[in-house]
Amino acid sequence: ERLAAIQRADKSDKEAMADQYRQQKEDQELAELQALKAQNAEDFKKTYRNQLIGDHLFLSALIAAFIWSIGTVTATFSFGVGSALGIMYLVLLAQFVQNIGEDGDDA
Repeated sequence: ERLAAIQRADKSDKEAMADQYRQQKEDQELAELQALKAQNAEDFKKTYRNQLIGDHLFLSALIAAFIWSIGTVTATFSFGVGSALGIMYLVLLAQFVQNIGEDGDDA
């Protein structure tokens, strides 16, 4: 009877250790998944931002070439300055939007 009690206790200890190991493994997998999601989100932000700026530069150059062909140098220069200011606004706005919610001091 004592032997059976010892075997039951040993079996329950093994089951507890197995449960603990499973829990640790699940926690580790969850942490790895969260880290991967955070990295993918950061990569997406960078890619999206770079693509947005690239599209703006391409369209600005295309329109500037069109204005150059039908307009004056002054009009082209004015459009170029407006495009440069537009890029600055776009970059600053993207940074502001990215920082929303990261800290409580944006109000």
